[in-house]
Amino acid sequence: MFENLVEILKKNPRKIVYTEGTDARILESAARLKAGGFLTPVLVGNVDEVKAAAAKGGFDIEGLEIIDPETYEGFGEMVDTMVALRKGKMSAEDCAAALKKSNYFGTMLVKMGKADALLGGATYSTADTVRPALQLVKTKPGAHLVSSVFIMVRGDEMLAMGDCAINIDYTDTVDKDGNVTFSAADKLAETGVACARTAQVFGIEPKVAFLSYSTKGSGKGPNVDLAREACAKAKALAPDLDIDGEMQFDAAVSPTVGQLKFPGSKVAGYANTFIFPCIEAGNIGYKIAQRLGGFAAYGIYPEYKNLYALHVFYQGKQAKDVCEAFINEHFDVVNLSKIPTRKTPKIKDEPLIWRYFVEPLHTKLAESQLDEDTFVSRCVIRVNSQIDGAYIFSSGKDMGVFKAVGYPEDVGEFYRLEDYKGYCWTAHGRYPTNTPGWWGGAHPFALLDRSVVHNGEISSYDANRRAIEMYGYQCNLLTDTEVITYIIDFLVRRRGLSYEEAASVIAAPFWSTIGRMEEKEKARMTYLRAAFGGMLITGPFSILVGFTGGILALNDRLKLRSMVVGERGDTVYIASEESAIRAIEPELDTLYYPRGGEPVVYRVNQGALPEERR
Repeated sequence: MFENLVEILKKNPRKIVYTEGTDARILESAARLKAGGFLTPVLVGNVDEVKAAAAKGGFDIEGLEIIDPETYEGFGEMVDTMVALRKGKMSAEDCAAALKKSNYFGTMLVKMGKADALLGGATYSTADTVRPALQLVKTKPGAHLVSSVFIMVRGDEMLAMGDCAINIDYTDTVDKDGNVTFSAADKLAETGVACARTAQVFGIEPKVAFLSYSTKGSGKGPNVDLAREACAKAKALAPDLDIDGEMQFDAAVSPTVGQLKFPGSKVAGYANTFIFPCIEAGNIGYKIAQRLGGFAAYGIYPEYKNLYALHVFYQGKQAKDVCEAFINEHFDVVNLSKIPTRKTPKIKDEPLIWRYFVEPLHTKLAESQLDEDTFVSRCVIRVNSQIDGAYIFSSGKDMGVFKAVGYPEDVGEFYRLEDYKGYCWTAHGRYPTNTPGWWGGAHPFALLDRSVVHNGEISSYDANRRAIEMYGYQCNLLTDTEVITYIIDFLVRRRGLSYEEAASVIAAPFWSTIGRMEEKEKARMTYLRAAFGGMLITGPFSILVGFTGGILALNDRLKLRSMVVGERGDTVYIASEESAIRAIEPELDTLYYPRGGEPVVYRVNQGALPEERR
């Protein structure tokens, strides 16, 4: 998601100071940056203590520079420089005492050109992190105030929000005679432009909305005036940016509401950079996005948002002991517990059901020379193929699977699904066909952050299985849905195809159809069929794939299985029969029956169906 920034840094590597060198989160970050090679970490702290903390956590920081303020050779020069910068506000003794603290010491490394950037705040407060920067580095030329930007992440989607942490509110700055030297609107405008420029650094093309309780004059009051005036000033400061306001949040994010309330605006309905009128609104806003919208703290377990959540079925204690030994050998287990369930008479013979919040051990990850997702997926497949009585049925960060033998409504009650929130849900109820009815064989099938449910009978199962097992997957369940799951993972994650392209492999057009395409499209489809021919799925099927940020629906190319798509407001419903949708939502805005082999991909806040199909 930060590809743009990484590419910039690869061309011009920089050095970053970490002020809290013994903190586990800092050490993890430093170890990852070391492996990436585009940003060089410098750790501040006692050398022995930093190394001990790294060894305890299993973080590879070998070769990284560690600087102890107590033994730094250039400490005297640093004190003299700071005394000059403070211009009599601090004595040499005061500066020396301050520089013994890593927040001031790290900031002076940046000021003196020994490093290019600083990261702090793991243990220091925001104030203690920002204050040294204000005193020593100061703002860039032309800037009058410091503000904060929060980059909110959900899957591949990123938003920018400011200011949510520093400026309490915006008031006029006046001189001793009462003359306004820097207005509140100027301050908010500067904050807005700074937020947008930061968003650009992270690869966001900013569409900037100055937020208010009013949209284009619908409300009155000094706060409305502030947002409107700041917006006008921001447009003057940055005429190259798409900026609009004042507007309410629904007008900023909903195309329907935005174009109704603010017709003709390039921002209304499509904003991705939000400027709040005060810290109270900003702090509340970003925390709502975090907790209810799935941004930043994304995943079904927000408190463990950066960890893989392994859901495991055990057929007994022996299987649990063996599997846990494997997990502990390959992962750092941050938390483990039974998955909460509710006893219900209709769900019987349940196995032991546990969950583990884990991250790969850095030593094991380094030895494997794999990326994290590949490492985790291989571990999952190894457990499921080699440890009798253990089955990992969910392994994602942003997605969780809950399945059992029973009717869907009973499964939901059993797993207390009312306690979970999500923007995308898939469910499936079926009788077993070619395999016995057991908990691991129930739908969905999942790997990492992709889950699959499907109806149908795959006549190409043997050929598909042989094709996917060539790439290290092991199909142990003898069910076609497992094979589909691995094919999706291979095409999208490992080969980098879009979901639309993956659909063109799985339900590829006939050669006769390809022959009638225009040349560019013909060449593309010919390549996909030739390169991934073993993953063409034949036979009747309808498939739903849930993924981070959206859902894919796909019929076989002959449409031998039914599928219907309905929309109501900002919610989409996909089912095998219209009656199933109507039972949940009787009144629909749109009803659509996809053609055979035609992928329908919905992404959060983007929709799917072109206007001509509505």
